[in-house]
Amino acid sequence: MALNKWDAVEQKDDKTYLKSVEYVKDSLTAVKWAPVLLVSALTGQRCPKLYAAIDSAVAAHRTRVSTATLNDVVSDLGGRTGFGGRVREGVGALAAYSWPMLQ
Repeated sequence: MALNKWDAVEQKDDKTYLKSVEYVKDSLTAVKWAPVLLVSALTGQRCPKLYAAIDSAVAAHRTRVSTATLNDVVSDLGGRTGFGGRVREGVGALAAYSWPMLQ
């Protein structure tokens, strides 16, 4: 995630960046796994880091996960809690399948 307008944040100190990243990840829990870059298009601050982040996202997207590995992950999820710590009763899967993305 790239969040623009970092230049507009006033009174930044050495902890502001980390606190801001933590706030974004805590607020957007569905994408908590995604890296966060606070950038400024106006000044160009951290914009060069976008290229490496994009390359990393593309590589992760192209990673092939075997059906056996996917089945293991789905099997391991059985009985674990879902959103908000509630047990997901009646949810199950016998198998999972992966297929190539259409290019």
